[in-house]
Amino acid sequence: MQPYKQSLKPRSQELRNNQTLAEYMFWHCILKRPEFAQYTWRRQKPLLGFIADFYCSKLLLVVEIDGKIHETQRVADIERTALLTHKLNVRVVRFTNEQVLLAPTEVARSLSNFIHQHPIQYKSSSLQERAG
Repeated sequence: MQPYKQSLKPRSQELRNNQTLAEYMFWHCILKRPEFAQYTWRRQKPLLGFIADFYCSKLLLVVEIDGKIHETQRVADIERTALLTHKLNVRVVRFTNEQVLLAPTEVARSLSNFIHQHPIQYKSSSLQERAG
C-alpha cells in the first residue's frame, strides 16, 4: 500500500462521487477495455499529499485527466510528478479532458503503448512488495 495522508480520504471519496464527464468516460470507456482488464485501477487514489485521478499499483502508474485548471498550474503539476516519481517510483501519464471526450480510442492506444514501452523499474524489493 502506498503512503498517503489520512486527511485526504474524505476529499478522495467526494471526488469519486462527483467525477467529471471525462473521468467517467475514461473509467467506463477506456479502462474497461480488454487490454486494461488485467490491471486493477483505483479512482481518486490518495498518494503522498495528492489525490491521483487513476492509479494502478501493479504498474506503478498514475493517469491524470486534466481540465482547464491545469493550464494555470503547469509548474505545480511538474513538481507533483517529480515528487511521485522520486518518492514512490510512480510514473505519471496525463491526458486532457478534450482528448478523453473527443478521441477515446487514441487515448486508449496511447495508454497501452506507454504501458508496453515503459516497463516498471523497481527501486527496491520492499517497494515491489508494497506495490503488488
